[in-house]
Amino acid sequence: MDPLAQLNDIQTPTGVDWWPLAWGWWAVIALVLLVTVLSIRTWYLHRQFTKAKREALATLAAFATEPGQAAVNTNQLLKRVAKHYFGAETVSVLHGNQWLQFLQSEVSNKHAKSVMAGLEVMTSKVYQQAPCTDAEASDIFSAATVWLNQANFRRVPPIETAVKAREASHV
Repeated sequence: MDPLAQLNDIQTPTGVDWWPLAWGWWAVIALVLLVTVLSIRTWYLHRQFTKAKREALATLAAFATEPGQAAVNTNQLLKRVAKHYFGAETVSVLHGNQWLQFLQSEVSNKHAKSVMAGLEVMTSKVYQQAPCTDAEASDIFSAATVWLNQANFRRVPPIETAVKAREASHV
C-alpha cells in the first residue's frame, strides 16, 4: 500500500472577513468623526460671529440708493457694528476724531490709508446739514466696505459676564 495515497488534499484557509473591524480602524473612524464634528462646529461659530458683518455689508449696499444721507447712515451702521464686536461701553462714548481714530486703529496699516479719506469725509459730514455729493458718498461707501471687510473684530464678553465680574470685584 502506498502511504501517500492515504493523505488528504491541502486545505486552504478561508478568507479573512472585513467585519468585525480591528481596534485601529475603530480609532481611525472615531478620529474622523471627531475632526468632522469639530470642523462643523468651528464653521458654525464663525458664521454666527460674522453674521453682523455680513448683514452690515448688505445694509451698506442698500444705502447706495440714498447718496445724500451716506455720511449719517454709514456712521450709524459702523457704530452699530462696532458696538456689537467691541462692546457698547467702548464705542458709545466715541465721536469726532476719537471715533475716526478708533475706526482707523482697527484695520491694518495697509488698509488704514485706503479708508482714511472716506472715513474723514464721513465724520466731517455727519453733523452737517448739506447732503453728501455722489463723489463723497462713493468715498464713504468704499471706505466703509473696506473697513467692514478688514477690521480686526474680536469677541466681547456677554453683558451678563461683565456684570457678574463687576459685582464679584465689589464684594
